[in-house]
Amino acid sequence: MTPPSVELLKRLTEASGVSGNEAEVRSVFVEELTGHAEVIRDRMGGIVFRKEGTSENPRVMLAAHTDEIGFMVRAITREGFIKIVTIGGWWNHIIPGTRVQVLTPEGKITGIIGIKPPHLLNLQEKKEVLELKDMAVDVGAASQEEARAMGIAAGQWIVPVSPFYTQNGGKILAGKAFDDRVGCALVIEVIKHASGFPCTLFGVGTVQEEVGLRGALPAAEVVQPDVCIVLEGSPASDFFGNNHDDCQGVLGDGVQIRLFDPTMIPNPALKQFMLDLAEARKIPYQVLVRDRGGTDAGRIHLHGQGVPTIVLAVPVRYAHSPTGLIHVDDYTNSLRLLMEAVMELDAAKVESFVS
Repeated sequence: MTPPSVELLKRLTEASGVSGNEAEVRSVFVEELTGHAEVIRDRMGGIVFRKEGTSENPRVMLAAHTDEIGFMVRAITREGFIKIVTIGGWWNHIIPGTRVQVLTPEGKITGIIGIKPPHLLNLQEKKEVLELKDMAVDVGAASQEEARAMGIAAGQWIVPVSPFYTQNGGKILAGKAFDDRVGCALVIEVIKHASGFPCTLFGVGTVQEEVGLRGALPAAEVVQPDVCIVLEGSPASDFFGNNHDDCQGVLGDGVQIRLFDPTMIPNPALKQFMLDLAEARKIPYQVLVRDRGGTDAGRIHLHGQGVPTIVLAVPVRYAHSPTGLIHVDDYTNSLRLLMEAVMELDAAKVESFVS
């Protein structure tokens, strides 16, 4: 992977973009793509970049969501601790000890999500699953008044702090929110560098995917797509303790082509087109059949009279946690397959998906 790609991923992962407050991520899109494509916005905060190729039709939508999981201030206790609600899918076991920033009008206030230390727990308490009510953000305030004086108030977003870094000779990239900043990077790279394609490309950054795929339909309404490729950071299954016989998302094994999840069964002809293309171009890939979860594709494929849609994904180890890992080869191969696909999606090919 080229250094500019690594730098782009760093900028995207370190941007704050909890669902409903995706402005910092939109800013990266705008800075990267100004001058490369026409900018359009929907009325929920999604952003669309239109780039015309050698033909006006078909309209090809490349979609990635800009939001990430995080928290929001629910209340401030008399002692100055910040009670929180989760935004998006967290597992309570991994929340304690997370360093976070509260986004206030005066700036970002750093804190840590604290719990009762193990020294003060009895045996029964140590066996119990932690609940959110047992956690609070500690920003060092001694009272409710002191926390308010810092600018903290109910309704403010809270984002995990997880600096980007590389390891294993640069093969592994680590950071927060690869779900779905890795998809955002793919959209940006294609819109910036693709040329001579036989369609009009719409690079889309949707909002509020992590809280129910909410921004997908407004974005699709703006684009009116004939076909859609959703770019994702999808959970890897090669983590410690898992049965590797069942692994469908292995770091380094290639781009994931999603064949099923509970929110969408992809168009069969589009699915076969993508599999055949990967084989013909000798692009490493792995197939994914999910029995839970979903993506923006679940909403986009239902737009209008229906939109042939498929999901391509980079496997992310430890998705929906403060820090995830991806393999640079998976990103590169996802970009290769995406670039090859947009060069093939002319009017006849897209029509063949529904004829």
